[in-house]
Order: sequence, then structure tokens, then C-alpha cells
Amino acid sequence: MPEKERGAVTVFLSLAMVVFLAATLSLQEIMRIQLAYGTIASCMDGAGWHLLADYNRALAKRYELYALDETYNGYGVEELLTRAQDYMEYALQPELPGIARSGFLDPDIEDIVIEAQEYLTDETNQNLERQISDCVKTDGLRAGIDFLKQQLSEVTEQKQQSDSIREELKTRAKEEEEAKRNAAEAAEKTPPSPPQDESAAPPQDPRDGLISILSKGVLYYITDGDTSLGSESTLEAADSRSFLNLDGLIALMKKQSAGEIGGEIRAQAELISYLTNHFRNYVEDPNEDEKKNRCELEYLVCGKSSDADNLNHMAGKIIAFRFPMNFAVALGDGEMRGQALATATALAGITGIPPVVTAVQYLLLAAWSYAETLLEMKGLLQGKKVAAVKRRSQWNLSLEQIGTGTGLREVENGMDYADYLRLFLALTERKDLMKRMLAVIEQNLQMDNPAFALEHCVCRFRLTGRSRIDERYSLLPGAALIGDWYEFEISVWQQY
Repeated sequence: MPEKERGAVTVFLSLAMVVFLAATLSLQEIMRIQLAYGTIASCMDGAGWHLLADYNRALAKRYELYALDETYNGYGVEELLTRAQDYMEYALQPELPGIARSGFLDPDIEDIVIEAQEYLTDETNQNLERQISDCVKTDGLRAGIDFLKQQLSEVTEQKQQSDSIREELKTRAKEEEEAKRNAAEAAEKTPPSPPQDESAAPPQDPRDGLISILSKGVLYYITDGDTSLGSESTLEAADSRSFLNLDGLIALMKKQSAGEIGGEIRAQAELISYLTNHFRNYVEDPNEDEKKNRCELEYLVCGKSSDADNLNHMAGKIIAFRFPMNFAVALGDGEMRGQALATATALAGITGIPPVVTAVQYLLLAAWSYAETLLEMKGLLQGKKVAAVKRRSQWNLSLEQIGTGTGLREVENGMDYADYLRLFLALTERKDLMKRMLAVIEQNLQMDNPAFALEHCVCRFRLTGRSRIDERYSLLPGAALIGDWYEFEISVWQQY
């Protein structure tokens, strides 16, 4: 080898070794950065799960809803962030007896924040709806869907019956008014007749018993004088004037409307299944557990301020729903129409005006049907069932028993009070149900924890942390260095 070429191989190998060493160290640093990123991201995810484990226990136990109280029992969100920071430090920088800390990664946690919280009380109710859906069992959901489909057809039938009866009553009212006007005109042209012997006692009006119930308070009647509800005792469904003239009866019939279903059937069935499993009603044992109000499901439907008022309005809805059905049975039965006509003739026959007698007949049938409905409502609050579709053979009261009848026939395959609550829950606006449900939950949990507030219950959040690791080698051109370290900002989403 020529003298001038001696050492070239050595120089070449030396230069190659420098390049190889730089590439090796660069690859090692890249691997270290990627490993640090993955490790920190994994620990961030673990810190999120660590916070999720601190869900409100009372809310989960009683209502199977999971949420993180951002106030952390009064300690504030700073306590939550401290717990997340402690978890990250323990996971990334463990200090175990007899084990030295590794210097390969050696990350430092700068800070952790909770961002973009989503609450149970958000207007969209997206997270609340999802948890309710997860809570409902599939078999119960199928039964709930079938129940709603069946009841929706009966709601339609009830509306048709109510509209048909109302139109018929309007026709009878016109006939009565015209007949009275004609009779008055004829009386002006006819000389007065000799006075009649009025010594005989007037016939007893069967409506008197119903009017007595209405004047004393229907709520007192259907609850057998339950004084635990308070002093309210007025039922909006009817008053005594409704059964004294056709105009009053027509006005009563205008109130008979069950409404429309508050949402898609499957979603409503899920919500109703959840509500009936976690909230109680008047018929259930009031001493079963400690709750602020007894009529919770009634409140969800009616939204009134007291148990008495909610039960009052709930009973009014059920009575309004069943009354047209019972009235249709009475109008369609020849025997019942005959009895009512005989009594109407005794009460109004002295006028000698057939349309007036017919009007009284209809008023008697309406009072008879309404009294039957009140008796059914009383039975429902006693835990009994009533026929979903009423037939004459299932009728309980005679015409003479209006206001005095007490016995309700047992029905095996009928509807109980809980079934009617489920029906009217489905017919209530979904947003109203959600709002009232959250109010009941908050009131009940505040009995043990006065500081509890649903507005602080987070069910989805983003946990963001900033960490860094020291730089080992400065051989990486273009590396994102801040001073002599690498910084990571990692965010993870967590939800119940």
C-alpha cells in the first residue's frame, strides 16, 4: 500500500463509527420518547379510571346512576386533581422499598386539569339517557313495549268514544233547547191549567249521592279518608253542575283527552321501566324506605307541589280516561237506558216535553257512569284491578247505589294503578319527566347530604396532563425541545 494511503481505513472506520453511534443514539432517543409518550398516556388513562372510581355512592346505590361529584364532598375539584396527580406520580415514579428508581424515562408531571365536563343535568340528557338505557333489562323492555303498543290503541279508542259522545250530547242539547222554546211559546197561547195536587213527595234523584261526594271532596272518598295527604281534597275532573244540565256535561267531556305519547316507543318503554323500578307511588308501602315524598310517580306525571295535589291530579287523569268508556257502556246497554228513562220520566215527566226527559236520562246515565268510575278509582288505590275494556257484565253499581256503592268486583286480567301510571308516564312530555325525575333524586339524596346537588355531578370529562422528560442526547436535529427536555400534553376522555 502506498505510503500516502496508510491510515485511510482507520479514518474511514472512525468516521463510520461516529455516524453509526449518532444513529444508534438517535434511534434510542426516539424509542425513549415514544415509550415515554405511551407510558404517560397509559397512566393518564389509569388516572381517569381512578377518578371514575370516586362516583357518588348514594346516587349509584339508590338510582343506579353514576356520576362524579366535582365538589368531592365539599373539598372541591382541587382534591380530585390532587388524587389524579398522586396516581400519576405513583405510577410513573414509584418509590418502592429496596427498588431504585429507573433513570431511563424518569418523567416529571407538571400539572393535570379536568376539562369539558358533561353533567347529568345537561339539557340534551344524552348521558342520562344512555345510563338509563344500560340499566334497563331486555326482558322487561320487551314487555314494556308490548304494553305501550296495546295501550296506545285504547287511547285512540277512548278519544273516539269521547268525541262521539260529545257530539251526541250537543245534538240532545239543541233538541232540548228547541223543545223548551216551543213549549214556552205554546204556553203563552194556552190558558193556564188548574193547579196540580203537589201533596205527593217528589221522587228521589239518584244524582244526589254523587253530588254529595263531589261537594265533600273526591280525594277523601277514593282514599277512604287518608289524612296523611293533607287538607287538599278537590278533584278537578268534575263538579256537581256537570250532571245537572247538558251544557255542564258537554264541558266535562271536553276535558277528556289522554294526549299523545311523549316520544319513540322503545325509548319511552326504557324510561318507564327505569322510573317504575326506582320511584314509588301512593299504593306502595310508604314506610319501605325514607323518601321526601310519597307520590313520586304521580309527581313525575303531574308536577304539582304536594302529595295530595299530585294524587288529586293523577286520579283526575285516570277518571277522565275511564269515564267516557263507562259512559259508552251505559249508553249502549238497553237495560241501563230503560232504567234511566224510567227515573228521568219520574223526575222530568211533569214537563211533558220528551226532549227534556231525554236530556235528564242522559244526565242520569252520565252520573251513573261517573259514580262507577269513582268506585273503580277507589279500588285502584286499594291495589285492585279494573277491566281495561269495560263490559256491562263487569258493572258494579245499580242506579240507586250512586254515591253509596262500596263493592268492586275482582278482575283477574285487568289493569292496576301501576299500569295506569305507566300509561300516563308514556303520555307525558319526555323533557318534563327528565326534569322532574332529577328534582326527586336531588331532594331524596339531600336528606342525608344537604350539600348534594346534581348540577355538580359529572358523568363525562376530559383529563389533560402535561409531563416532561429530560433530554439525553442533543443529536436529534429538529426535535421539539423546550430547553433541555421534551414536553408532552396528553388528553383522555372518561365517562360512566
